[in-house]
Amino acid sequence: MSKSPNFALVILRTFTSLQRPLRLTLAFALVTSTLVLGVSSLSGTPAQAAAGGLATRYVPIAPMRVLDTRESDALQPKKALKLNPIDTAVSAAIVAKGIDPAKVEAVAINVTAIDTLGPGFLTAWPTGSVQPNVSSLNYQTAGSVVPNLAIVPLGAGGMISIYSLSGTDLSVDVQGVFERADSSADGRFIPIVPDRAIDTRERAPIGAGKSIVVDLTGQIPPTASAAVLNIAVTETAGPGYLTVWADGEVRPNPAANLNYPTANYTVANSVITGVTAGKVRIFSLAGSDVIVDVVGYMTGTRAPKTSEGLYVPLLPQRLADSRSNKAPCRSQGIGAERTDSLVVAGELDVPTTGVSAVTMNLTMTNTLQAGFLEAFPFATKRPEPYSSVNAVRSDQTVGNHAVVALNAGKIDLFSSHGTDFVADITGYFLDRTGTPPTAAAAATEPTPQTENSCAIPIPRANNNYEYLQAAGQDSGLAPYSRNGRKYFGWRPCDPITYAVNTRRANRTQIDAMNKAIRQVENASGFDFVFLGDVNGSLNTNNIDANVPGVGQAMAVIGFSDSTATPILGGSVIGIGGIGSGSGDNLVQDGSFAWIVRGGFALADIDDVTEPGDITATFAHELGHLVGLNHVSAVQELMRPVLSDQRDFGDGDRNGLYSIGEPQCGSNKTLGSRTSAPLSIDPPASFTITGWIADEHIDH
Repeated sequence: MSKSPNFALVILRTFTSLQRPLRLTLAFALVTSTLVLGVSSLSGTPAQAAAGGLATRYVPIAPMRVLDTRESDALQPKKALKLNPIDTAVSAAIVAKGIDPAKVEAVAINVTAIDTLGPGFLTAWPTGSVQPNVSSLNYQTAGSVVPNLAIVPLGAGGMISIYSLSGTDLSVDVQGVFERADSSADGRFIPIVPDRAIDTRERAPIGAGKSIVVDLTGQIPPTASAAVLNIAVTETAGPGYLTVWADGEVRPNPAANLNYPTANYTVANSVITGVTAGKVRIFSLAGSDVIVDVVGYMTGTRAPKTSEGLYVPLLPQRLADSRSNKAPCRSQGIGAERTDSLVVAGELDVPTTGVSAVTMNLTMTNTLQAGFLEAFPFATKRPEPYSSVNAVRSDQTVGNHAVVALNAGKIDLFSSHGTDFVADITGYFLDRTGTPPTAAAAATEPTPQTENSCAIPIPRANNNYEYLQAAGQDSGLAPYSRNGRKYFGWRPCDPITYAVNTRRANRTQIDAMNKAIRQVENASGFDFVFLGDVNGSLNTNNIDANVPGVGQAMAVIGFSDSTATPILGGSVIGIGGIGSGSGDNLVQDGSFAWIVRGGFALADIDDVTEPGDITATFAHELGHLVGLNHVSAVQELMRPVLSDQRDFGDGDRNGLYSIGEPQCGSNKTLGSRTSAPLSIDPPASFTITGWIADEHIDH
């Protein structure tokens, strides 16, 4: 590994350094003469594959409880726990079915929040990956009891992580596992047009402490290994739960698929259950009516061996949020008795072709009245009677796991009474043309999802922000001024193009960086546009000019350590800022000058290892890249201390907003800014001697 520097800056450059004394802190420094950032000399192990991302077959088991915090400690607010879902009992159960636990890629679990402390949500994801911005389960009030199915890839050490916003007790029951397979006879999903198997309101409810047998052979073959169902419980006689399992087997206890906390309650949940000769048994503790809709089945051992119907689990990702200023932009809720379409194939990590169906957590929110939401294949007849999610009142937030077949790569969503909706993708099934992936997406292809093309809401009032300061005889051309500081900002409304050096990073670290980029986009309104990977330096005047497009990047982001980048020695764990003094970094537009090149952000990933800390480090340095200075106020990410703060505070958001969104989102302009393309050559009289930086701050 070469230790020679790959470039030298002989100009003044503003940068900030994220530092680590006893608790990791941040600091500024003023560099003169030569600054060596040896990013291009980085080397390391190959990038690691993301959790999930490989084809699997489904193996059902009798539901088994692997966690009940009522027997230990509740999940605390804004905390996460790590759980091994393949415990001794589950491992024995799958070994008995001929499954090697080491080949399990994901688990199907029923998660129940119990006696919640307040409104909030749960998120389940593979341990070691960055916590995704999704929900696996939503609860709206304190004291709630809410169940939901989740399919979660296994992460580091075979573990999954579960986060709670407001705190809750929690139970987790494993329903089945997904084993790696390139082809299989059994365990492949075959979708059907959703069809109702039973509605006990048309006959007699299940008595308290009783069970009934439901014959599904009108919808699935008797040779199926499992059924994919949507089950609703209603007209409950009191608090209790519902358990679903294969007929002829002993009822699993304790295990539950749906929980109902009171009498006269209605709740639905997705269930993937084993079957015996096409039959399941349903137990109700307190007595209730039950509605069973079949959406598909898993093949049995008599089916042909093929890859069609294999499942590819994914790190959960948000596909759509119809609420104002969410993704996709300019979307809106679904009106009463209306159907909207949603493109799925080709979005996020779902392939453009070769996909028969997807799994998602589908949430209704801001409901206009009690009603339901249906998800079904695009441009097909709406299945009736059928529902994917049910709401019992207006202004409710309620979710449900859903398995939805695609048509032309899309799904339709029908609302009975009007609602906003959120769709979080968790995986997909292959169709007969699909090819089982051999590995997850390469870590050298970071593709952050841009979510900032909607108007950014005005942050709450908070003056805890500062700008970087410009100096020199022409600092009067700087467009922004605050507390005596003048700042040469990026041109509003123009994207900031960037390249990334990922040669040393794995998928989890890149995901953490991408999360930070989205945080900056969502707070400022700037659109960061990824051009490609770069093997060169952080100097945007000297980066892989031979790579088409990348050489024109306005900013460079990188991963390094103190060996390759000596300035990261000691307590420094990150640097970021904007180049200055180089003529083509600035352009004059009317009475102002704008930055067009020279941005950089760098994190020391040898000393910052937790995904949340990596995100916070990059977000802080990207804050400097777009123009924010340090502040001393607590609860701001631009404070020079790496703490438990993981996203921008209100002051940070005010600063980011002020230099981005108002000039673009509201169609306002600064000064005499023109719309004509600008030359990168500044006026001959335009010079910048450097940036004035803060003094080093120790904590």
